[in-house]
Amino acid sequence: MPATTLTDRLCMVLSMLLSGTIGWAVTVSGQAPATVVLFRCLIGAMALACWLLLRRQWQPLSRAALGWILLGGLALSLNWLALFSAYRYSSLSVVTLVYHLQPLLLLILAARWQGERLPAGIWGSLLLALSGVLLTCDLNPGDWQHTQWQGPLLAALAALLYALATLLIRQVKQVPPAQIATLQLGFSGVMFLPAAAGLSPMAVAASLPVLLILGLVHTAGMYLLMYRAFQRLPAAEIAMLSYLYPVTTLLVDRQVFHVQLHAGQWLGVALILLALLRQQQLQRKARPQA
Repeated sequence: MPATTLTDRLCMVLSMLLSGTIGWAVTVSGQAPATVVLFRCLIGAMALACWLLLRRQWQPLSRAALGWILLGGLALSLNWLALFSAYRYSSLSVVTLVYHLQPLLLLILAARWQGERLPAGIWGSLLLALSGVLLTCDLNPGDWQHTQWQGPLLAALAALLYALATLLIRQVKQVPPAQIATLQLGFSGVMFLPAAAGLSPMAVAASLPVLLILGLVHTAGMYLLMYRAFQRLPAAEIAMLSYLYPVTTLLVDRQVFHVQLHAGQWLGVALILLALLRQQQLQRKARPQA
């Protein structure tokens, strides 16, 4: 692994701060989730393709690698569709915290699909996290219509799809990450083209500045920053800095949208964070000592 520098850490910090403001951009765009996914994919793919061509990093792919990349792209774009739809039902804070079940779901999927060993105690962490999800849903047993279950459920589905996308991409070796992202975004953009049918040109024009920010900054720029950080920082440092994502979202929710969680939901947030911290501790203990 290359020597870590302050610039590498700043790349990770900035990418997490950008991640925490994606919900804001999706919400203020005013567009349907499928439309946002379409523009994010197309704009992001074009920007990353230009980056790759300028740096001459594009390389030929095997048929198998291309297949894994496109399958991962399908899972990734459906993950965004579920996540952006979740913002319509719940606060950004609740959706983001539930979405952070990804690491737990990834461990379980990897164990089932690839035969990887699960850390001892992982089921306890999952139970703790699911308890937190139920609390953030603001359950009202006597009034099901007012229970905020749609947002957390869609966020959990998005987390599952993201974990699946991660597993699929792990099948691809020695391909520049930016090339993988370009192919995935391009494929997903074509797949979501039907979402453009019936779009009002005036409505799209009004949202275009935010959609450009999503595609150029929150997709192409953020991917490049994260890839540099992922390639250079130790896993433990990446894991700790990743918590800037939900913290940023909580601040955006409070300062921009003036969302206030009640005590039960804050308890749910705390349980999810506790489950994720416990999961990281279990993984560190499970690693063989050098």
